Amino acid sequence: MFILGLLAGLLAATGQSLAYVFSRRLVHRGFALARLLVMSHLLMGLAVLPLLPFVWTEDFHHPARWFWPVTGTAGFYLLGQIGLFYALRHTQASRVAPLLGLKIVILAVIAAVWLQLPLGPVQWLAVALTTAAAFVLNYTGGANPPRAVAAILLTCLFYSLSDLCIVHLIIGLNSDDNLIMASVRAMILEHLFCGLLAIPLLPWLGSRKVADWRGVTPYATAWLASMFGMFAAIALVQVVLANILQSLRGILSVLFGALIARAGHHHLEAHAPRDVLIRRAIAAVMMTLGVGLYVWGKAR
Repeated sequence: MFILGLLAGLLAATGQSLAYVFSRRLVHRGFALARLLVMSHLLMGLAVLPLLPFVWTEDFHHPARWFWPVTGTAGFYLLGQIGLFYALRHTQASRVAPLLGLKIVILAVIAAVWLQLPLGPVQWLAVALTTAAAFVLNYTGGANPPRAVAAILLTCLFYSLSDLCIVHLIIGLNSDDNLIMASVRAMILEHLFCGLLAIPLLPWLGSRKVADWRGVTPYATAWLASMFGMFAAIALVQVVLANILQSLRGILSVLFGALIARAGHHHLEAHAPRDVLIRRAIAAVMMTLGVGLYVWGKAR
């Protein structure tokens, strides 16, 4: 189960890194952020709807077990998405993803205080290393604009609150003591909730152009895959380690950004000089060590 949780965290990191690139491309083409948010969540809601009968459980007949957790999960998540899209509007995807690693500090403090999941010295060192790596990645090639940093910090806060609600949502849907199925139910329920919220907004923020829906589909697909991985990782390896694994999206985003720049798409990602690439490699090593230390500290 632990190895499966690690793989789920890596899936979350990969999916989100790809989603950031796709969203940056759409924003560069003039696609409104609010329209992307509404259309993508309607697509994701439709995608998970056919899965509902296969994961149905008696838990769904008891709204007290899941209504407030799914409301908190979806509400804080959507607020985080707004902050994320605003940040992507003002800087490159490879500059946004690393700073999202700051969410680990917020979650570590809340988990230790609120969820009573105390971390040992080695695990706190892992949190510090991962956070330092996020800062190193942020300041390679110049700092992010202040408005982008402010938006990212708010995004981290809202995402952290959403992740904590996910914990309670999974618990509420786990009467059969199957964490993987409970995480799938939670993910499906949350995306159905977001899809329902998107429907009333379609007359203003939808589109009648097939090309627009086709353009949003890669983002929606990558994000949905990442959310499946994130929910499963939270269920299997707990919320802090799940987010440390997810922070590897910073490294992946830098890698994807370098590939995009090398392909000549400098309107999406600026070309990075050699010294910047070296600093990013150092940050990647720090982040990898952070993951390894946390896993080692947990196993002790």
